[in-house]
Amino acid sequence: MDTHGICSKCLNEKLDVMLLANAKQGELVRIESFAGGPCFETRMLSMGLRKGEQARIINRLGQGQIVVAIENKRFVIGSKMGFKIRVTPVI
Repeated sequence: MDTHGICSKCLNEKLDVMLLANAKQGELVRIESFAGGPCFETRMLSMGLRKGEQARIINRLGQGQIVVAIENKRFVIGSKMGFKIRVTPVI
């Protein structure tokens, strides 16, 4: 079935992508892309967040900070930054 020019396979793949700010505590996700432009992507790379890496959501502090673990490192990301990072759940 095609919906607005998107095939069923592409639609299913597209639905899996979500924002880091919407991930639940304890969820394992893979970083897919950064939506904040080149300066934002450079900032994320300098912090150690890279596309393709798996991250676990350690803690969500309400509408504020998100604590993320990648390997042995912990990152605290502001909620506004979390809305600029696209991720997919790892099953």
